[in-house]
Amino acid sequence: MALKTHEKPPRPQPKVHQILIKTHKLTIALSGVSPNTTISQLKKEALEALKADVSEDLLLSISPSPSNILELESHNDLELCRQDKERGKPTGTYTVLDPGRQIREHGLAAWETLFIQFRNPETRALLPVTVTLPAIDDDEEDEGEEVASTAQGDNGKGKGKRRANFSDDES
Repeated sequence: MALKTHEKPPRPQPKVHQILIKTHKLTIALSGVSPNTTISQLKKEALEALKADVSEDLLLSISPSPSNILELESHNDLELCRQDKERGKPTGTYTVLDPGRQIREHGLAAWETLFIQFRNPETRALLPVTVTLPAIDDDEEDEGEEVASTAQGDNGKGKGKRRANFSDDES
């Protein structure tokens, strides 16, 4: 009797993508995006969202200088980037995605986060990616505090439930 190995079949390509495009404190959510969509089409959708009335203040705040206001006239005024990761952790660098290639050719995940890199209006050079990412899980911060409090010593304090100290001296 032969033993069967339980190899996992390769993951199928997603039928639709949910793409988040981030810059500064703004997130543009594109849902139901086909894997055949080109990066250029995503750039056009991002540009449309950035040109909406609600984004006017953002464009003023991200301009290189008050005299050099960032004007987004075409999708060539920005690039979409993917965050580089090493062992699952962000490295702080970004790779510009080829606008002529499709989402599936870049191997983007079903729930991918991309970042906008604007072009300087005068020099046409790419400006650095600027983004503020919220904490993914507040529990991570709590765990970090727990580790710090238990590492202080084995004096019995900090273990178990904490009780509030009530004092009759307060008046």
